[in-house]
Amino acid sequence: MAHLRKRAFRGGKSSAQKKVERKRRLANRKRRIQHRLRDIEWEHQPRPMFSASNIKYDLADKARGLA
Repeated sequence: MAHLRKRAFRGGKSSAQKKVERKRRLANRKRRIQHRLRDIEWEHQPRPMFSASNIKYDLADKARGLA
């Protein structure tokens, strides 16, 4: 007869754990977006901050942009 082996690792996460993980990730993304969109009082700049003329944008995931 075949000898049953004990598994060396745990199975996947339960649906409750996945839900918590998803919620945490979404909250973290929202927090980071809010941080980027906050109002900042910049001091006077003698020349433009961004002078590149050939900037290309890519989209990742559903709503995350990469430059």
